[in-house]
Amino acid sequence: MTRNRLNGFVYLCLQLKTILTVLFLIILPTAMKAMASDLPEPSHLFVGHDATGELEVFKLDNVGTLYHRWRKTSNGAWSSWSSLGGSLSPGLAIISNVNGKMEIFGVGRTTQNLECIRQLSANSLDWSSWTNLGGVLEPAVTAEKNLDGRIEVFAVDNATHRVKHIFQTGSGWSSWADLGDSVQSDLKVMKNSDGRLELFGIAMDNGTLFHCWQLRPNTTNEWSTWTGLGGAILPGFAIAPNTAGRLDIFAVNRTNETVCRISQVIPSDSRYWTSWQDFGATVKPGLAIGLSGDGRLEVFGINASNSMILHRWELLVNGSDKWSEWTSLGEKTVAAPVVGENEDGNLEVFAADPNNEDLIHYRRQISNASGWLDWSSLDQPVFTYASRSWHVDEGLPDNVVQAIAQTTDGFLWIGTREGLARFDGSQFVCYNTLNTPKLKNSSITALCAGKDGSLWIGTDGGGLIRLNNGVFTQFATTNGLAGDEVQVIYESKDGTLWVGTTTGMSCYRNREFHTYSEHDGLLSDNVRCIYEDRDENLWIATGKGLNRMGQTGAMAAFFMPNGLPNDSVRAICQDQGGRIWVGSNNGLLWYNAYWGNTFYAYNTKYGLSDMFVSAACE
Repeated sequence: MTRNRLNGFVYLCLQLKTILTVLFLIILPTAMKAMASDLPEPSHLFVGHDATGELEVFKLDNVGTLYHRWRKTSNGAWSSWSSLGGSLSPGLAIISNVNGKMEIFGVGRTTQNLECIRQLSANSLDWSSWTNLGGVLEPAVTAEKNLDGRIEVFAVDNATHRVKHIFQTGSGWSSWADLGDSVQSDLKVMKNSDGRLELFGIAMDNGTLFHCWQLRPNTTNEWSTWTGLGGAILPGFAIAPNTAGRLDIFAVNRTNETVCRISQVIPSDSRYWTSWQDFGATVKPGLAIGLSGDGRLEVFGINASNSMILHRWELLVNGSDKWSEWTSLGEKTVAAPVVGENEDGNLEVFAADPNNEDLIHYRRQISNASGWLDWSSLDQPVFTYASRSWHVDEGLPDNVVQAIAQTTDGFLWIGTREGLARFDGSQFVCYNTLNTPKLKNSSITALCAGKDGSLWIGTDGGGLIRLNNGVFTQFATTNGLAGDEVQVIYESKDGTLWVGTTTGMSCYRNREFHTYSEHDGLLSDNVRCIYEDRDENLWIATGKGLNRMGQTGAMAAFFMPNGLPNDSVRAICQDQGGRIWVGSNNGLLWYNAYWGNTFYAYNTKYGLSDMFVSAACE
């Protein structure tokens, strides 16, 4: 080759190198941006539970200070935020040690060392100072207890990206040891049903999931080699044991952003896994998983199109692997929600408000994971209401009010022990046995405003009274009423009037009474409350239990021990979601038709001020 040709060739190579360098510099930021968009939003929210199972919520502020709040045992309300100090990066591990004390591990923002803080005693609000456990680590750690109760913490080395671990010894902590392989800082550890720990991480280059495992329980230095499980997933996967004891892993596919799943074939056999399966739903990176008290798994993610929280759950507890469809939980968030199992075995979901990450919303399961309460805020505002009281010196017949109703003309009617009062907002007009002959007893025990503008009045021994266009008409046992001591009056959707007395229940239709008693299936003739649900079933609260009468007249009964925790039922209400709520002497009860026609009780532990619930309304 001549000198001129050689120079030309060198010049061409230099030009090509320049072009490739420019292309690389153009492509690299774009690729890095794409990689960054694949990462889940860092979660600053975490959840743990104390020795009794009560949940505590933890969050990091913008400078890495850790705060927590807890549910008060006295009334079920949440405490205010309390600082635990520290300066940490997102990605904490919270675990209860063998003594039931919570311990929290995280990577220091400036030191990049592992930092640890622990409760001073089980269920205590007092915590230790932060302890430095060394290492030079990337943010996000994971921890689990060995079979013998020793905690083991896993993290990724900041320089080599290799997996490191540290574990409790009899006198403190071991030194950091190498577990090999280079993975992203998204490690997850889970305990197999035989007690062996198994560690999972995502390959740096292609998103393949790798794992390694203890060869026997409690070992500190006998681990398998890292083995690939295939897949091409994004950081933010979730793992938990299913009802059959097999580990289940859920992740977001990095190609199409749908949820995918892989499972152990045999419980505690770390060698054999299924192939990756499509699990539906297009979601953002970052999943959460919960294990309810009955062993069923529930997976949570964020809808990729509208940021709504989605969930999908196992339907049965028998290991048949039947799942619901993906369903919205009705709340938006940015970072993946966090999930914890409370002391009742029900899940609670916590999520930051998409517009203000300082506001934390939560929703809790009820009744053996068979339903959900509505969303609430940890910072539920306290409303101040203006109030005004009226007494006998202002025209009220008596200070003991037994019933209230408002008729279609706007008047408010108040039933007291000493008569009926009509209130127009400024003054009272009173009716009693002295000025109203049709009132045979001045003790007004029940009121009902009819759709036709009538007011139905129940008395304590004087029967039933109708006030229509200023005219009072009395109905008593002589007219077919079940009893003269009226306790409740209710008008159903079809205009039928139902009257509960101490000696049975009457139905008033087409100007005739029909009476129901124990002979017709009522658990007691003492009828305290009547309510019609959206399916036109009539619920009847009695002194010895609860009845439900269908449109055909068939009478179902609920009493102790047939599902009802307390026979003394006093109030009935149906909420917007269709749930039937029952007030009793033993708290507030929820009727669950789906899970075996059972009732679940809520008492002062859940925030009720008293166990005696005499009224319920939404």
